[in-house]
Amino acid sequence: MFGYGREALNSIWNDSGPIRFLHPHLSIFAFALFCGGHCWGTDGIDFLERESLESAPSQNGTVTLQWSNPEGKTVVLQQSTLATFADPVARYTGSEKSSVLSGLAEGRHYFRVGEEGTSNWSVPLTVEVKFFPRDRLFLLLGSGAVVVLLTMGTIIAGALRHRGESRA
Repeated sequence: MFGYGREALNSIWNDSGPIRFLHPHLSIFAFALFCGGHCWGTDGIDFLERESLESAPSQNGTVTLQWSNPEGKTVVLQQSTLATFADPVARYTGSEKSSVLSGLAEGRHYFRVGEEGTSNWSVPLTVEVKFFPRDRLFLLLGSGAVVVLLTMGTIIAGALRHRGESRA
């Protein structure tokens, strides 16, 4: 019958047990559902506030990442420019549950967190950095410069007019 140990894994994974799937990737999905999400291998280590971080881009290149670490293990936070993590860079190692990263370039950045010394990683987190559009920036700076120049011109004209009236 359908067990809860290795037999369950084999019956789902090999499609030879009581549950048969049409596609091999569905077997993996069903196995993850069967295990209640604890089978990803991260031992409960995962990012908090994932939806808010992935839905709103950072406008200044700074992001605060927080993750769960129920057992207080030493974790590694990795960053990559590729979703496959072919070029990971360790940004933090320790037992804390958060890290503030600044100086991120414009574009997409991928992060994952996992227990040190293992290959058990969280599901990657995608953070987008999108700075203020340059065309709007130059428009606002130009408008500000015009206002400053007009204000200075008005002050100088008023001072010259006042000087001329006081002599008369």
